[in-house]
Amino acid sequence: MKWEYMITENDERLSELGSAGWELVSAIKQKTGIKLYLKKPVQSFRDRITVDQRKEVYKDFNMEEADEKGRNSTSGNITIDC
Repeated sequence: MKWEYMITENDERLSELGSAGWELVSAIKQKTGIKLYLKKPVQSFRDRITVDQRKEVYKDFNMEEADEKGRNSTSGNITIDC
């Protein structure tokens, strides 16, 4: 699994960041305050694009949309998600 990392000193946003999928890994007290280290899983390209964007790509390339298992609905071909 790949991770995205964030370092912040703003602990007021911690609840908001947690709701957005960020996990607090470490908190280190410094002279100027607390430094927070967070991480969250990097979403795959397929998860980042919207359904409408995906349909538009399939339409632009005259392709049929694959089901969740990567099978084309008419030919049974497997598509590869990059």
